[in-house]
Amino acid sequence: MKQYTQLKTINWLTLILLSFSFTASAQKLIWLKPIESDLTMEGSRITSGAALDLMQFVASQIDNVEHEFHAYPVKRSWYLIQRELSVDKVYCFWGADYHKERESWGIFTQPAAITLPYMVAVRKNELTDYTSNGAIEVTKLLNDDYTTVIYDKVINAWTKIIDRVENKDIVKVSGINQDLSDHTVLMLERKRIDFGYVSYRAIANLDLFNNPKIDLYEIHEMSLLNEKSSRMLCSKTPLGKQYSELIDSALTSIQQNRELNHKLRDLTFKSEGYPENLKARFNERWHKAFPTSTVSLEIKGE
Repeated sequence: MKQYTQLKTINWLTLILLSFSFTASAQKLIWLKPIESDLTMEGSRITSGAALDLMQFVASQIDNVEHEFHAYPVKRSWYLIQRELSVDKVYCFWGADYHKERESWGIFTQPAAITLPYMVAVRKNELTDYTSNGAIEVTKLLNDDYTTVIYDKVINAWTKIIDRVENKDIVKVSGINQDLSDHTVLMLERKRIDFGYVSYRAIANLDLFNNPKIDLYEIHEMSLLNEKSSRMLCSKTPLGKQYSELIDSALTSIQQNRELNHKLRDLTFKSEGYPENLKARFNERWHKAFPTSTVSLEIKGE
């Protein structure tokens, strides 16, 4: 009887230990990105694309964590981070701008990358009185009744600049099932608007730098922002805090090592869809933000 009791106790202990082991192994870090044109997806899961290569590289520097990579509209990502709170999984959004108010519901990592200022497209040789050193002042354009476009349910740094101007002439368009930058260029060519934001990916895909009918300018209001603007934003839970600290540690190791730093830089440039003629400028700003040490570290997973 005593032997049976001991055996039963051992079996229960084994089950408990296995249960703890299963719980630990089931913990996941779920990386989130907006849906982008170059991503291949199965449902919400990203299966290939430049953004996946970037996130997997950083993830490879984090040991003993199970990773998944998904893409959703930004509002859906915010919902998951704020509402889907769990002890066994954490949602972290790659590419979040830092805003103090977001700290009430999320945990920011340290800066992960720089982003170049947004670009505005205008018709060739128009609005030159509003430009200086390759940048254009959007606020002045709006105050002087020039027309631009915004898309329903799209919120980004561009729309926030627009929102700061009280009296403005804007065209509102549904953003559902459209390539927004392509549509902006089309509206510009048809003279429905005077200027509009275009993504770097569209600039590269449409070869807008070589378009004889279009001029491109940086947004002046964004040129003044801190270069280290892109971070990860994670669920505000105990596990979220733990994983954000692991991400910080991985980013520090990468950014301080020359070889890893250069790889992260190049993957970021490709993921953002920047045109090749901006590579030297991007590299200069990157290394100003993330200077490297001369220490050579092992690249995990290679």
